[in-house]
Amino acid sequence: MKTEGESVTFKAPVQNGLLTWNGEYIAEVSNGDCTVYKEHFKDRVEWRNNKFNINDLVSADSGTYRVKDNDGQRSVSEFHLFMRAPVKKTEGDSVTFEAPVWNGALKWKGEVIAEVSSGQCVVKSGQFTGRVEWKDTFQINNVNVGDSGVYTVQNKEGRKTCRGFDLIVRGKEQPGDPSEETPFLRGQDPLHSPHDVIVMSQLGKSSTDCSTRPEHKPASAQEQVVDQVINWIDHNGKTALNFEQLDEVELDSILADTAETY
Repeated sequence: MKTEGESVTFKAPVQNGLLTWNGEYIAEVSNGDCTVYKEHFKDRVEWRNNKFNINDLVSADSGTYRVKDNDGQRSVSEFHLFMRAPVKKTEGDSVTFEAPVWNGALKWKGEVIAEVSSGQCVVKSGQFTGRVEWKDTFQINNVNVGDSGVYTVQNKEGRKTCRGFDLIVRGKEQPGDPSEETPFLRGQDPLHSPHDVIVMSQLGKSSTDCSTRPEHKPASAQEQVVDQVINWIDHNGKTALNFEQLDEVELDSILADTAETY
């Protein structure tokens, strides 16, 4: 299974032959020259090292590919490409898997959770009872974090295609929680004191305001680390530090430096 943006190489060497997709001719190689016929694959199909290659894959590229070798025994090699599209949702949202199907199934982590046949949809998983709908496409309502994972829509009619979706469900942010996208920047927010710190990455993605911690409350191990880093920032004249770009070696170096200095 591939993700959008990746490449695929069909490992069937051919010097004179064709590449088809769901029965349609999309490219031909002859006497060392490759010609792409189908507009959908223009500038993405290439013939390299005697093999066909497709770059910058998109979800619609799913399907059955055949490499037909016109030399020698005129062999045909078949490949099934399954694309996986990333889908991000928040708890309580609904998700629609954009893969029309009238006779097929919806799978989650390899398990059939719903089937549709003759216009009737049957849910087979207790976890999704009352939440799965079908109107040409499968939909799951009121998703939660536990619904995250890889889903596949299998169409058992016609070309018998299979589409994959990588569902990522985030919990709802609570008031006051730092955003996942917020970097560790000091001195750029006028609403916070210079020592307000959003600890990301190696420090556990939690928020600690070192300037307002009660004097009588002992500092936790994490708060002690934050204090050390702040001292290092002040001592070295730094105005900003991005924890998303700070690896463990650099963090250890800073802590070692502050341990010797302070």
